[in-house]
Amino acid sequence: MRGVLQGAFALALAGCAAGGSQMQTASVAPGWEVKCIEDHYKDSRRCFAATFGKGDAMNAPFQVIYQNRLGPFLMVGYHTHPTMSATVRVDDGKVHYIPTLNEFLAVQTASEHTAVANRVIDDLVKGRTAYVTYYSWPSAIGKKMQVDLTGFAAAYEHLKKEISKGA
Repeated sequence: MRGVLQGAFALALAGCAAGGSQMQTASVAPGWEVKCIEDHYKDSRRCFAATFGKGDAMNAPFQVIYQNRLGPFLMVGYHTHPTMSATVRVDDGKVHYIPTLNEFLAVQTASEHTAVANRVIDDLVKGRTAYVTYYSWPSAIGKKMQVDLTGFAAAYEHLKKEISKGA
């Protein structure tokens, strides 16, 4: 199943890269990839560090994203429920509630999300395992996944370097 999802993830990213977009990819640590997608039509650049967590029903993506140098934003699993907050807990640490973010458009929500994301990333860099709960629309049933954080610190450092390169 993981191979199917990774293939679908790669196809989705390749689709983003088609038609005026360029994608740069680097595998910087086992299990983590850093990608930047430039969309010349929208004059935008999206960079992220991503991996797949092991979950209840299937493997799900876990991403730290910067959009046009704004961020970080967390995309955890297939979280699409507009009224439920995903959660991230690293090792035995604090549970972080991730504010729902609709395509990074709501400024107040974006700044709140970024503040939480920075606190979570501080834990991710030092941690071994992230325990994530996310909710997909419309069921509102919590899905759980674990994310191996081996290599995350190196991937995040590489991501920050890629962000500084972009416009």
